[in-house]
Amino acid sequence: MTVQSDKPPLLPWHWSSTYNLLGIAAILVIGLITLNAILSVNSDVPEALDLSIREIHPQEIPAEIEKYPNTILIDIRSVDAWQDAHIEGALSIPLAEFDQRIDRELTPDSNIILICENGTQDSRLAATWLLEHGYQNVSRMSGGFNAWRDGGYPMNNLIP
Repeated sequence: MTVQSDKPPLLPWHWSSTYNLLGIAAILVIGLITLNAILSVNSDVPEALDLSIREIHPQEIPAEIEKYPNTILIDIRSVDAWQDAHIEGALSIPLAEFDQRIDRELTPDSNIILICENGTQDSRLAATWLLEHGYQNVSRMSGGFNAWRDGGYPMNNLIP
């Protein structure tokens, strides 16, 4: 037989509820720590190096080439993407082949402008690699090849 009391319980919740709340809080803390670790690992670009990577807009490239005759445009997109269309005069060095080819094709005093598909992470990774290996004049094209194409700038279309 159960005796019911008109008095409210001393605590508004049951002890098992407290353990449930502690468990949920622990899971949230672990999740936030994991998320922070994932975000910091995926940046892959040390902040000091990232600050020294200059962004150049597509409309600034002709003046940059005129001012610095040793400017080399490096298209780091896939070979297939480069064959479809690329900026005239750009050298194709896909990111997958970057570390094997770059020292054979460039000198540390080259003025390098990196071009990826849309100006995001790939060009940052390539620029960081170059800076870490002694290249000093490294830029990435803002908006990548898509910005160049969308701006109506000249390009080689190998496949009509």
